[in-house]
Amino acid sequence: MVFKYTAKITLSMEGDYVLEIPAIRGIRVKSVSLPEAIQRGEVELRRYLEEQLRYGESIPEDVPEISIRTDDISEVIVLKLVVMIDEGGFIRA
Repeated sequence: MVFKYTAKITLSMEGDYVLEIPAIRGIRVKSVSLPEAIQRGEVELRRYLEEQLRYGESIPEDVPEISIRTDDISEVIVLKLVVMIDEGGFIRA
């Protein structure tokens, strides 16, 4: 089973990269580099999905669209984070 979630990464005026997954309100990570922001976002997404599955909670669907305000950021990247669950129930990114 494959889970794909849209992630929005912005570069703030202060120079921090901020990754958010709009479909999952609690996931928001801050980092000093783009690769680290993506890595930390994957870790948080994996952690969230593991917890949802462990407790039998529903898994939210990805959002069909996102809105982006550009007045307080210097750049924005939109990408998909992918997490796979194998037949043994293990989660891999």
